[in-house]
Amino acid sequence: NQGIMGHIANVSKLTNIPHQPALVHSEYAFLGLIGGVFGLNSVLTYHLSRLFLGFIFLLTSFYFFYQVFKSANRQSPIAYSILAFFLSFFVAGFPKILTLNPLSFEPYLSWLVELDVTRRSTILPHYLMGNILFLVILICVIKIINNNPINNHQYFSAKFLILNSKFLILLVFSSLLLSLVHPIDYLVLLSTLGLFFLFQIAINIYIYASSNSKHFNIKTLFFFLILNSKFLILLIFTTLLSGLPPILYYKYTFTLPFWRFIGAHGASTPYSIPLFDFVLSQGPVFLLSVFGIILFLGGWRTVGFPIERPQSHRDEDVGWGNRTTGPTLLLAWLIAQSLFFLKLYELFNFDRLRTLHPPYYLALAF
Repeated sequence: NQGIMGHIANVSKLTNIPHQPALVHSEYAFLGLIGGVFGLNSVLTYHLSRLFLGFIFLLTSFYFFYQVFKSANRQSPIAYSILAFFLSFFVAGFPKILTLNPLSFEPYLSWLVELDVTRRSTILPHYLMGNILFLVILICVIKIINNNPINNHQYFSAKFLILNSKFLILLVFSSLLLSLVHPIDYLVLLSTLGLFFLFQIAINIYIYASSNSKHFNIKTLFFFLILNSKFLILLIFTTLLSGLPPILYYKYTFTLPFWRFIGAHGASTPYSIPLFDFVLSQGPVFLLSVFGIILFLGGWRTVGFPIERPQSHRDEDVGWGNRTTGPTLLLAWLIAQSLFFLKLYELFNFDRLRTLHPPYYLALAF
Protein backbone atom coordinates (compact mmCIF):
# COMPACT_ATOMS: atom_id res chain seq x y z
CA ASN A 1 0.00 0.00 0.00
CA GLN A 2 2.79 2.44 0.88
CA GLY A 3 4.42 1.81 -2.48
CA ILE A 4 1.14 2.44 -4.29
CA MET A 5 0.94 5.76 -2.44
CA GLY A 6 4.40 6.64 -3.75
CA HIS A 7 6.54 5.87 -0.69
CA ILE A 8 9.73 3.79 -0.91
CA ALA A 9 10.77 4.08 2.75
CA ASN A 10 8.42 2.07 4.99
CA VAL A 11 6.79 2.64 8.34
CA SER A 12 5.04 -0.12 10.27
CA LYS A 13 1.27 0.27 10.52
CA LEU A 14 1.11 -2.37 13.27
CA THR A 15 2.61 -0.32 16.08
CA ASN A 16 2.04 2.99 17.84
CA ILE A 17 5.74 3.35 18.69
CA PRO A 18 7.06 6.47 16.94
CA HIS A 19 9.70 5.57 14.37
CA GLN A 20 11.17 6.99 11.21
CA PRO A 21 10.63 5.53 7.72
CA ALA A 22 13.32 3.06 6.66
CA LEU A 23 14.32 1.03 3.62
CA VAL A 24 13.37 -2.26 5.27
CA HIS A 25 11.75 -4.60 2.72
CA SER A 26 11.55 -1.63 0.40
CA GLU A 27 11.33 -4.08 -2.50
CA TYR A 28 7.62 -4.44 -1.65
CA ALA A 29 7.19 -0.67 -1.82
CA PHE A 30 8.91 -0.75 -5.22
CA LEU A 31 6.49 -3.44 -6.41
CA GLY A 32 3.67 -1.24 -5.10
CA LEU A 33 4.96 1.66 -7.16
CA ILE A 34 4.82 -0.51 -10.28
CA GLY A 35 1.35 -1.74 -9.38
CA GLY A 36 0.20 1.84 -8.84
CA VAL A 37 1.33 2.80 -12.33
CA PHE A 38 -1.02 0.13 -13.75
CA GLY A 39 -3.84 0.95 -11.36
CA LEU A 40 -3.61 -2.31 -9.43
CA ASN A 41 -4.45 -2.73 -5.75
CA SER A 42 -1.95 -4.11 -3.25
CA VAL A 43 -3.35 -7.67 -3.16
CA LEU A 44 -3.35 -8.11 -6.92
CA THR A 45 0.11 -6.51 -7.17
CA TYR A 46 1.46 -8.95 -4.58
CA HIS A 47 0.17 -12.10 -6.29
CA LEU A 48 1.09 -10.98 -9.79
CA SER A 49 4.58 -10.25 -8.49
CA ARG A 50 4.81 -13.81 -7.15
CA LEU A 51 3.80 -15.26 -10.51
CA PHE A 52 6.14 -13.05 -12.52
CA LEU A 53 9.14 -13.47 -10.21
CA GLY A 54 8.47 -17.20 -9.97
CA PHE A 55 8.59 -17.49 -13.75
CA ILE A 56 11.85 -15.51 -13.88
CA PHE A 57 13.28 -17.70 -11.11
CA LEU A 58 12.46 -20.87 -13.05
CA LEU A 59 14.11 -19.53 -16.19
CA THR A 60 17.17 -18.38 -14.24
CA SER A 61 17.45 -21.77 -12.53
CA PHE A 62 17.43 -23.62 -15.83
CA TYR A 63 19.98 -21.25 -17.34
CA PHE A 64 22.15 -21.65 -14.26
CA PHE A 65 22.10 -25.43 -14.64
CA TYR A 66 22.94 -25.06 -18.32
CA GLN A 67 25.97 -22.88 -17.56
CA VAL A 68 27.24 -25.26 -14.89
CA PHE A 69 26.92 -28.35 -17.08
CA LYS A 70 28.39 -26.48 -20.03
CA SER A 71 31.40 -25.42 -17.94
CA ALA A 72 31.85 -29.08 -16.99
CA ASN A 73 32.06 -30.03 -20.69
CA ARG A 74 29.04 -32.29 -20.63
CA GLN A 75 28.11 -33.47 -24.11
CA SER A 76 24.38 -32.74 -23.63
CA PRO A 77 24.14 -29.83 -21.17
CA ILE A 78 20.48 -29.20 -22.04
CA ALA A 79 19.45 -32.78 -21.25
CA TYR A 80 21.32 -32.73 -17.94
CA SER A 81 19.82 -29.32 -17.15
CA ILE A 82 16.30 -30.66 -17.71
CA LEU A 83 17.00 -33.57 -15.35
CA ALA A 84 18.43 -31.28 -12.64
CA PHE A 85 15.49 -28.89 -13.11
CA PHE A 86 13.05 -31.78 -12.66
CA LEU A 87 14.79 -32.93 -9.46
CA SER A 88 14.71 -29.37 -8.09
CA PHE A 89 11.06 -28.50 -8.63
CA PHE A 90 9.15 -31.77 -9.04
CA VAL A 91 10.64 -34.24 -6.53
CA ALA A 92 9.30 -34.01 -2.98
CA GLY A 93 10.63 -35.44 0.28
CA PHE A 94 9.90 -38.81 1.85
CA PRO A 95 6.46 -39.13 3.49
CA LYS A 96 6.11 -39.26 7.26
CA ILE A 97 3.76 -42.14 8.15
CA LEU A 98 1.20 -41.07 10.75
CA THR A 99 -1.03 -44.16 10.90
CA LEU A 100 -1.04 -47.49 9.06
CA ASN A 101 -4.73 -48.31 9.38
CA PRO A 102 -6.05 -46.25 7.82
CA LEU A 103 -2.92 -45.17 6.00
CA SER A 104 -2.20 -41.48 6.51
CA PHE A 105 0.96 -39.48 6.09
CA GLU A 106 2.32 -35.95 5.81
CA PRO A 107 5.60 -34.36 4.69
CA TYR A 108 8.44 -34.13 7.17
CA LEU A 109 8.58 -30.64 8.72
CA SER A 110 5.32 -29.78 6.98
CA TRP A 111 5.08 -26.55 8.99
CA LEU A 112 8.20 -25.23 7.26
CA VAL A 113 7.05 -23.63 4.01
CA GLU A 114 10.66 -23.18 2.86
CA LEU A 115 10.81 -26.96 2.34
CA ASP A 116 7.58 -27.27 0.36
CA VAL A 117 8.55 -28.25 -3.18
CA THR A 118 5.25 -26.90 -4.55
CA ARG A 119 6.04 -23.39 -3.25
CA ARG A 120 9.62 -23.02 -4.42
CA SER A 121 8.61 -20.94 -7.41
CA THR A 122 5.58 -19.20 -5.83
CA ILE A 123 6.88 -18.24 -2.39
CA LEU A 124 7.22 -14.68 -1.00
CA PRO A 125 8.43 -12.12 -3.56
CA HIS A 126 11.54 -11.13 -1.61
CA TYR A 127 12.55 -14.82 -1.41
CA LEU A 128 12.23 -15.06 -5.17
CA MET A 129 14.13 -11.81 -5.75
CA GLY A 130 16.94 -13.03 -3.52
CA ASN A 131 17.08 -16.39 -5.31
CA ILE A 132 17.19 -14.76 -8.74
CA LEU A 133 19.96 -12.34 -7.77
CA PHE A 134 21.89 -15.14 -6.04
CA LEU A 135 21.88 -17.20 -9.23
CA VAL A 136 22.66 -14.23 -11.48
CA ILE A 137 25.81 -13.54 -9.47
CA LEU A 138 26.93 -17.18 -9.66
CA ILE A 139 26.25 -17.19 -13.41
CA CYS A 140 28.40 -14.06 -13.77
CA VAL A 141 31.22 -15.73 -11.83
CA ILE A 142 31.07 -18.82 -14.06
CA LYS A 143 30.93 -16.69 -17.20
CA ILE A 144 33.91 -14.55 -16.17
CA ILE A 145 35.98 -17.56 -15.17
CA ASN A 146 35.20 -19.44 -18.36
CA ASN A 147 36.13 -16.42 -20.48
CA ASN A 148 39.65 -17.55 -19.78
CA PRO A 149 42.48 -15.68 -21.53
CA ILE A 150 45.32 -17.57 -23.17
CA ASN A 151 47.12 -17.63 -19.83
CA ASN A 152 46.53 -16.26 -16.36
CA HIS A 153 48.97 -13.37 -16.83
CA GLN A 154 46.29 -11.69 -18.95
CA TYR A 155 43.51 -11.68 -16.34
CA PHE A 156 43.84 -7.92 -15.88
CA SER A 157 44.52 -7.01 -19.49
CA ALA A 158 42.31 -4.46 -21.25
CA LYS A 159 41.05 -7.18 -23.60
CA PHE A 160 39.92 -9.37 -20.72
CA LEU A 161 38.18 -6.51 -18.88
CA ILE A 162 36.39 -5.40 -22.03
CA LEU A 163 35.32 -8.97 -22.79
CA ASN A 164 33.81 -9.35 -19.31
CA SER A 165 32.67 -5.76 -18.71
CA LYS A 166 28.95 -6.58 -18.93
CA PHE A 167 29.32 -9.48 -16.46
CA LEU A 168 31.38 -7.36 -14.06
CA ILE A 169 28.77 -4.58 -14.16
CA LEU A 170 25.96 -7.10 -13.63
CA LEU A 171 27.92 -8.64 -10.75
CA VAL A 172 28.25 -5.26 -9.01
CA PHE A 173 24.60 -4.30 -9.56
CA SER A 174 23.25 -7.72 -8.48
CA SER A 175 25.44 -7.79 -5.36
CA LEU A 176 24.12 -4.39 -4.31
CA LEU A 177 20.50 -5.43 -4.83
CA LEU A 178 20.96 -8.82 -3.15
CA SER A 179 22.37 -7.31 0.04
CA LEU A 180 19.44 -4.85 0.05
CA VAL A 181 16.70 -7.38 -0.69
CA HIS A 182 18.03 -10.37 1.26
CA PRO A 183 21.17 -9.81 3.40
CA ILE A 184 21.29 -13.45 4.53
CA ASP A 185 21.48 -14.65 0.94
CA TYR A 186 24.29 -12.15 0.44
CA LEU A 187 26.27 -13.57 3.38
CA VAL A 188 25.81 -17.12 2.09
CA LEU A 189 26.99 -15.96 -1.34
CA LEU A 190 30.16 -14.36 0.04
CA SER A 191 30.91 -17.51 2.04
CA THR A 192 30.33 -19.61 -1.09
CA LEU A 193 32.79 -17.55 -3.12
CA GLY A 194 35.35 -17.71 -0.30
CA LEU A 195 35.16 -21.51 -0.07
CA PHE A 196 35.21 -21.78 -3.86
CA PHE A 197 38.39 -19.74 -3.90
CA LEU A 198 40.06 -22.09 -1.38
CA PHE A 199 38.90 -25.22 -3.20
CA GLN A 200 40.09 -23.96 -6.59
CA ILE A 201 43.46 -23.03 -5.12
CA ALA A 202 43.78 -26.57 -3.75
CA ILE A 203 42.77 -28.13 -7.08
CA ASN A 204 45.19 -25.95 -9.03
CA ILE A 205 48.01 -26.75 -6.62
CA TYR A 206 47.32 -30.46 -7.11
CA ILE A 207 47.27 -30.08 -10.89
CA TYR A 208 50.42 -27.97 -10.93
CA ALA A 209 52.30 -30.21 -8.50
CA SER A 210 51.38 -33.43 -10.31
CA SER A 211 52.73 -32.10 -13.61
CA ASN A 212 55.79 -30.34 -12.15
CA SER A 213 56.80 -32.74 -9.39
CA LYS A 214 60.52 -32.43 -10.11
CA HIS A 215 60.54 -28.63 -9.91
CA PHE A 216 57.84 -28.02 -7.30
CA ASN A 217 59.04 -26.18 -4.17
CA ILE A 218 57.94 -23.45 -1.77
CA LYS A 219 59.01 -20.67 -4.14
CA THR A 220 57.04 -22.01 -7.07
CA LEU A 221 54.09 -22.71 -4.75
CA PHE A 222 54.07 -19.09 -3.56
CA PHE A 223 54.29 -17.77 -7.12
CA PHE A 224 51.50 -20.09 -8.20
CA LEU A 225 49.23 -18.97 -5.33
CA ILE A 226 49.75 -15.29 -6.15
CA LEU A 227 49.24 -15.86 -9.86
CA ASN A 228 46.02 -17.81 -9.43
CA SER A 229 44.58 -15.90 -6.47
CA LYS A 230 44.38 -12.30 -7.56
CA PHE A 231 41.61 -12.95 -10.09
CA LEU A 232 39.07 -14.50 -7.72
CA ILE A 233 40.12 -12.17 -4.91
CA LEU A 234 39.09 -9.35 -7.25
CA LEU A 235 35.66 -10.96 -7.76
CA ILE A 236 35.14 -11.49 -4.02
CA PHE A 237 36.35 -7.98 -3.21
CA THR A 238 34.05 -6.50 -5.87
CA THR A 239 31.07 -8.46 -4.52
CA LEU A 240 31.91 -7.45 -0.94
CA LEU A 241 32.27 -3.74 -1.70
CA SER A 242 29.10 -3.69 -3.82
CA GLY A 243 26.94 -5.20 -1.10
CA LEU A 244 28.52 -3.45 1.88
CA PRO A 245 26.48 -0.18 1.83
CA PRO A 246 23.08 -1.86 2.44
CA ILE A 247 24.61 -4.04 5.17
CA LEU A 248 25.95 -0.96 6.97
CA TYR A 249 22.59 0.76 6.48
CA TYR A 250 20.71 -2.17 8.07
CA LYS A 251 23.21 -2.31 10.92
CA TYR A 252 22.46 1.33 11.69
CA THR A 253 18.68 1.10 11.11
CA PHE A 254 18.24 -1.80 13.52
CA THR A 255 19.63 0.32 16.34
CA LEU A 256 16.81 2.90 15.95
CA PRO A 257 13.58 2.98 18.00
CA PHE A 258 11.12 0.24 17.02
CA TRP A 259 13.36 -1.11 14.25
CA ARG A 260 15.75 -2.55 16.84
CA PHE A 261 12.91 -4.79 18.07
CA ILE A 262 12.38 -6.07 14.53
CA GLY A 263 16.08 -6.81 14.21
CA ALA A 264 16.19 -8.61 17.55
CA HIS A 265 13.07 -10.70 16.92
CA GLY A 266 14.74 -13.25 14.66
CA ALA A 267 17.69 -13.81 16.97
CA SER A 268 15.37 -14.32 19.96
CA THR A 269 13.01 -16.75 18.18
CA PRO A 270 14.29 -20.34 18.33
CA TYR A 271 13.18 -22.94 15.79
CA SER A 272 13.61 -26.64 16.37
CA ILE A 273 14.59 -28.32 13.10
CA PRO A 274 15.75 -31.91 13.72
CA LEU A 275 18.57 -32.69 11.30
CA PHE A 276 17.34 -36.19 10.47
CA ASP A 277 13.84 -34.90 9.70
CA PHE A 278 15.38 -32.23 7.49
CA VAL A 279 17.32 -34.86 5.52
CA LEU A 280 14.17 -36.93 5.03
CA SER A 281 12.29 -33.83 3.91
CA GLN A 282 14.69 -33.55 0.94
CA GLY A 283 13.78 -37.02 -0.31
CA PRO A 284 15.85 -39.00 -2.84
CA VAL A 285 17.52 -35.82 -4.10
CA PHE A 286 19.60 -35.67 -0.92
CA LEU A 287 20.80 -39.26 -1.35
CA LEU A 288 21.68 -38.63 -4.98
CA SER A 289 23.60 -35.50 -4.04
CA VAL A 290 25.68 -37.37 -1.45
CA PHE A 291 26.50 -40.02 -4.03
CA GLY A 292 27.44 -37.37 -6.58
CA ILE A 293 29.71 -35.53 -4.13
CA ILE A 294 31.52 -38.78 -3.29
CA LEU A 295 32.09 -39.52 -6.95
CA PHE A 296 33.30 -35.99 -7.64
CA LEU A 297 35.73 -35.99 -4.75
CA GLY A 298 36.96 -39.38 -5.88
CA GLY A 299 37.62 -37.95 -9.35
CA TRP A 300 35.75 -40.77 -11.09
CA ARG A 301 35.63 -40.32 -14.85
CA THR A 302 32.11 -41.74 -14.93
CA VAL A 303 30.90 -38.45 -13.46
CA GLY A 304 32.78 -36.50 -16.10
CA PHE A 305 34.66 -34.21 -13.69
CA PRO A 306 38.14 -35.75 -13.39
CA ILE A 307 40.47 -33.70 -11.23
CA GLU A 308 43.64 -35.17 -12.64
CA ARG A 309 45.31 -33.09 -15.31
CA PRO A 310 46.07 -34.49 -18.77
CA GLN A 311 49.80 -34.54 -19.41
CA SER A 312 49.30 -32.86 -22.78
CA HIS A 313 48.31 -29.55 -21.14
CA ARG A 314 50.90 -26.80 -20.80
CA ASP A 315 51.77 -25.15 -17.48
CA GLU A 316 50.19 -21.89 -18.65
CA ASP A 317 46.84 -23.58 -19.01
CA VAL A 318 46.50 -24.12 -15.27
CA GLY A 319 43.89 -21.65 -14.06
CA TRP A 320 40.35 -21.12 -12.91
CA GLY A 321 38.56 -22.12 -16.08
CA ASN A 322 38.65 -25.91 -15.89
CA ARG A 323 36.08 -28.69 -15.80
CA THR A 324 35.83 -28.60 -12.02
CA THR A 325 34.72 -24.95 -11.87
CA GLY A 326 30.94 -25.53 -11.86
CA PRO A 327 30.84 -28.59 -9.56
CA THR A 328 33.33 -27.00 -7.15
CA LEU A 329 31.22 -23.85 -6.96
CA LEU A 330 28.12 -25.90 -6.13
CA LEU A 331 30.00 -27.91 -3.52
CA ALA A 332 31.21 -24.68 -1.91
CA TRP A 333 27.61 -23.41 -1.95
CA LEU A 334 26.30 -26.52 -0.18
CA ILE A 335 29.01 -26.41 2.48
CA ALA A 336 28.58 -22.66 3.08
CA GLN A 337 24.81 -22.85 3.44
CA SER A 338 25.06 -25.97 5.63
CA LEU A 339 27.44 -24.15 7.97
CA PHE A 340 24.99 -21.26 8.27
CA PHE A 341 22.11 -23.68 8.88
CA LEU A 342 23.98 -25.66 11.53
CA LYS A 343 25.87 -22.99 13.46
CA LEU A 344 26.74 -19.68 11.80
CA TYR A 345 23.22 -18.27 12.19
CA GLU A 346 24.01 -17.93 15.89
CA LEU A 347 27.24 -16.06 15.16
CA PHE A 348 25.49 -13.54 12.91
CA ASN A 349 22.50 -13.27 15.24
CA PHE A 350 19.58 -14.08 12.93
CA ASP A 351 16.93 -16.79 12.97
CA ARG A 352 17.71 -20.20 11.54
CA LEU A 353 14.89 -20.26 9.01
CA ARG A 354 16.52 -17.53 6.96
CA THR A 355 19.44 -19.84 6.20
CA LEU A 356 17.04 -21.97 4.13
CA HIS A 357 16.07 -19.10 1.83
CA PRO A 358 18.90 -19.44 -0.74
CA PRO A 359 17.85 -22.18 -3.22
CA TYR A 360 20.13 -24.93 -1.87
CA TYR A 361 17.96 -27.55 -3.58
CA LEU A 362 19.45 -26.50 -6.92
CA ALA A 363 22.91 -27.44 -5.70
CA LEU A 364 21.56 -30.73 -4.34
CA ALA A 365 19.88 -31.55 -7.66
CA PHE A 366 23.10 -31.06 -9.63
